[in-house]
Amino acid sequence: MKTSVIICTKNRPAELAKCIKSVESQSLTPDEIVVVDGGDTQVTQLKLQGEMNNISKLKYVRSNRPSYLTADRNIGVKNSTGDIIVFVDDDTILDRSFLKEIVSVFERDADKRIGGVMGQIANIQRVESIFKNPQTTLRHLVQSVFLLPKTGDGRFLASGSPTYVHGANTPRYVEFLSGCCMAYRKEVFECLEFDEGFLEGHLYTDDEDFSYRVSRKYCNVYTPYAKLTHNPSPIGRDRKYVRAKMTVLGRHYLLRKNFPHNTRHVAAFWWSVIGLFILALSAADKESARGVINGATCILNLHGSQWHRYEPKIIAQFQPGSSQLTRYH
Repeated sequence: MKTSVIICTKNRPAELAKCIKSVESQSLTPDEIVVVDGGDTQVTQLKLQGEMNNISKLKYVRSNRPSYLTADRNIGVKNSTGDIIVFVDDDTILDRSFLKEIVSVFERDADKRIGGVMGQIANIQRVESIFKNPQTTLRHLVQSVFLLPKTGDGRFLASGSPTYVHGANTPRYVEFLSGCCMAYRKEVFECLEFDEGFLEGHLYTDDEDFSYRVSRKYCNVYTPYAKLTHNPSPIGRDRKYVRAKMTVLGRHYLLRKNFPHNTRHVAAFWWSVIGLFILALSAADKESARGVINGATCILNLHGSQWHRYEPKIIAQFQPGSSQLTRYH
């Protein structure tokens, strides 16, 4: 199987260089490494040319528009030729056998029932192993009670929030695949792509959306044997207010898009928004609390038939390319 590794990056040349070296050092080397650069300058390109021009498998693609991660993922797919498309974030470091373990899951699937595979983020601990920490216990209780993202079986809750399987030591079928360590068959992209319809590709929950839609057509699998380390870079991240607001708006968008429009799901979603607000307050994070309230207010002001007018109002507040929206993983 031919394998393409896509790394979307934005203004993180140092982190990117380390990530590429870990990809290049794999026991099963990829057939190509596609770097999609959405940076504000050509620093990344110059660094790659200066330090890695000897990597023949490296394909550099410059994003030619105001760049958000969702859109850049699609650019990466269009510039890839592999049978298996692997996505890793630019601030990850792959264990040497990461690709081998990912590809082996697809190779054993002769019927091609498996559409997506996710590895394990090795530096994330499951809540059960750190439950003695009072602060962690409180956070986990709020997440559980209010149907927020939490440690679980990798499936989605009624609120539309995913649960995280990382740290589990056995392979299993899941619905949610984390964007920093996910892989899909090329065939998946013949009928699906990452959703650029929300705020011109600035969808915080694009990995949740895409993996959920894939799980409706294929099986998604988690393998704990494909490990990487994710050290989230502080560079290129939105401030807390924007992140909180866009999380609320994005999850509501996906709830309407992917889940039944019934009382159970709507009530569960709003219950989870209350939980987000409580989490922010418990952490004395006034900026995030304000973002949650603002996001909820936007939704309440536009319902039903008015929803088609919702996105232009948000775009007016967050002009693409401005410093207000910078999101990258």
